Amino acid sequence: MEKMANKVPEMPLEPVAHSSHVAATGYDEDTARMVVEYLDGSFYRWEGIPASVYSAMRAVQSVGKYLRTVEKQFGKGICMK
Repeated sequence: MEKMANKVPEMPLEPVAHSSHVAATGYDEDTARMVVEYLDGSFYRWEGIPASVYSAMRAVQSVGKYLRTVEKQFGKGICMK
């Protein structure tokens, strides 16, 4: 997993309620880039994520579980911080 020290996302993040791992998520439709902030303060970025995948993730009860599905399909995210 590529490490990009001190590179925080340049998009607004929406808080995730009731997650034991995920603090917030963000999505940029122009670049199909998704960012996830974890409760430990780390940020991960995925490229090429369809808007429908991001919308589905925001709607599920377990964002962490859904992220495992995203990783199976699109690979692991790139650590930003």
